[in-house]
Amino acid sequence: MQFFTILTVLSATIGTTFAADICALKTSNCAGDAACCAGIQEGSCCNLGGATTRIRWKLPNNSRAVAYAGTGCTGGSITNNNPTARTVCFPFGSNRQSGKWLVGQASRVKRDPEVEACAEPNVVLKVRDGVTKKITLRDGQTADEALDSDEFEGEVVETISEFEDIM
Repeated sequence: MQFFTILTVLSATIGTTFAADICALKTSNCAGDAACCAGIQEGSCCNLGGATTRIRWKLPNNSRAVAYAGTGCTGGSITNNNPTARTVCFPFGSNRQSGKWLVGQASRVKRDPEVEACAEPNVVLKVRDGVTKKITLRDGQTADEALDSDEFEGEVVETISEFEDIM
């Protein structure tokens, strides 16, 4: 019986799920303030809080990022394969309003015409003097409110040079 318990715990540990961050940039470059769905699980939709032409993704290896023209992960989609774990910024030629990440390197995503239940941004990234801080949104606070405030207390997550800008 103890062997079975140990095996179950070990299996649960090995089967840990990965999460990603999907961030809508609020500036014209990939190094600016952003509204993010942090820690979002694979296959979960993130509404980006408005239209953007740049999305910053923090992705696990062997994954792909999918950006959608409409909210609720609907409308035309663009997929970017991600073979290694990294933080990367993808610019798009047209506005994107939602996104998700999926495991694997498939190039086509099944289109579902129905609007998905989507997460809303739960953190913002604010950049000041080349330092990026992650600030968790308070209950009822919107990403725009947090970005407009003078608050700059939060966890330092990266410097501008630590993520890859794909052009």
